[in-house]
Amino acid sequence: FAGRPLVVAFVCNHCPFVIHIRSEFAKFALVLLLAVKLAANQEQLPRFWGGYVPPLVIAVIFAGLILIERDLGAPVVMCATAFVMLCLAGARWRYLVPTILPGALEIYLLTITSPHRIERWVAFLDPWKYRNDKSYQLIQSLAAFVQGAIWGRGAGAGEQKLDYLPEAHTDFIFAVWAEEMGLVGSLLLVSLFLALAYFALKIARNAPDLFGSLLAGGIVSLVAIQASINMAVGVADDAARCAGPRGNVDHHTGAVADVIGERFGLDARRVAALP
Repeated sequence: FAGRPLVVAFVCNHCPFVIHIRSEFAKFALVLLLAVKLAANQEQLPRFWGGYVPPLVIAVIFAGLILIERDLGAPVVMCATAFVMLCLAGARWRYLVPTILPGALEIYLLTITSPHRIERWVAFLDPWKYRNDKSYQLIQSLAAFVQGAIWGRGAGAGEQKLDYLPEAHTDFIFAVWAEEMGLVGSLLLVSLFLALAYFALKIARNAPDLFGSLLAGGIVSLVAIQASINMAVGVADDAARCAGPRGNVDHHTGAVADVIGERFGLDARRVAALP
């Protein structure tokens, strides 16, 4: 039994699943704490130091603790959620708007000072150049969208999740859904999230007190921001490039077709010509 605390400590500090669970608990704890703080100090909120800064410091502390685990995505979601809650609580825009610039600068500095994040950013900007290494996951995600087509391959019939698409159960789970349910299913899922946000905001608006309103608004903001990021990661780069001035749609479609062709032994030109 003497070594059991060391094993628990090792698992808590090195297991990505445990770190993910801790960050999820921290997100909802932040929403709950901010709802209590903002509701209790509503009269002080128009003041900068006495009302606006304290909840901002709380959000920064929570985000900083998660950032120690080298996770930048969760802190960004937490800070964005805190920003929305401050807006819902009635914070002055002359305080809110200047906060955006330091936050963006901090994200920029955290990105350029981390070789791992720089590699991911470079891969995102030009995934076709690094399709076999840095951009492998993004290319496999786009291949999942291509294979899903309009109606999808059917529930459970997707093959990208079978060790072809890394992190298929977390960041790129939307690509797995798109492969199995197609464009129609993807639009349906987006519509369901929009409906969830609409009704949750309606609940927040009709809440009997400010605490309930902030709690409902914070939870739906947390879910909506996280879902938007996860959905955008796999498709935003390709959509932006296809709509850009170069318009290399054929080149990009062919690159994804090559991925599918290498997998199933099909001719890339035949794959690219599929509807």
